[in-house]
Amino acid sequence: MSSYLEHRAGGNATSVGDEGVRGNAMRKISKNQIIWAALVLIILSLTFPPYGYSKIHITEFSTSSRLGDFTNEQNIEKPWTFIGYKFIFSEPPNINPELSDKYSKPYRKDTFSVANATDVNIAWRIVTIQIALIILVAVGLIVTSRNNLKGSQMVDPLTKKKPETALDDLINAVYGNPPPARTAKLEDAIEIAYKELLFEQITKEEVTKVAKELYLSPIPYSTHDLALSVALHFFKQPQRKEQLSEVQLFARTALQPWINEKKVVIPLAQSFEATLYKLYKT
Repeated sequence: MSSYLEHRAGGNATSVGDEGVRGNAMRKISKNQIIWAALVLIILSLTFPPYGYSKIHITEFSTSSRLGDFTNEQNIEKPWTFIGYKFIFSEPPNINPELSDKYSKPYRKDTFSVANATDVNIAWRIVTIQIALIILVAVGLIVTSRNNLKGSQMVDPLTKKKPETALDDLINAVYGNPPPARTAKLEDAIEIAYKELLFEQITKEEVTKVAKELYLSPIPYSTHDLALSVALHFFKQPQRKEQLSEVQLFARTALQPWINEKKVVIPLAQSFEATLYKLYKT
């Protein structure tokens, strides 16, 4: 039975396995992309910081001969005002034209005022906030990705059932859903396979070893299902084809009464007959 299911499930199992590998690869790629994107944004935040000013120096002066020359200066404190982003090692940015338009107004024809920002600098607090937000978002995305991966591997806490595999699907198809409990008697299956199917052409030690391995699988064998699966394991080995070419006819003959007595499941019996016919051409 195991050989039959492995043959039927081979394509599906490979596909499922490939999807799992691709899924994990995509998760790893996404994690690496998040980390690299965060590093790039941090570097950009440091190399192109925000510039701004919070103090304005106003100079008032007159060139009137009637009033006489005079100069009056004052500093105005104001909330930090953003100018723009610029490369950290370049000259500080020029003040936007609105500054002069806003603060530089002529009082008379010959009296003027000029406004200039005197403390254009980098807002390191904003840079720190930007970096903290970048790190916070990156960590959040990575943690969410890991939780999604763990969630897909966890047993459903409500149903307590593991996700079904291709082998589970085929067991359900062959035995029904839900499948019955295993009824195989190991020692009886070994005797049947050794004497009635392989006609003692294979050593009993080899038959016993394979039978124990198949018995421990999740397949719900009956005794004759297990015996048939053990025999099929050896009939399919190319190096034993000549050795078993005669007894395979007797094994196929023994199968029909078991089908009539419902001692084996029909898909397994059909697979046994079709495989031996294909391999031995008789």
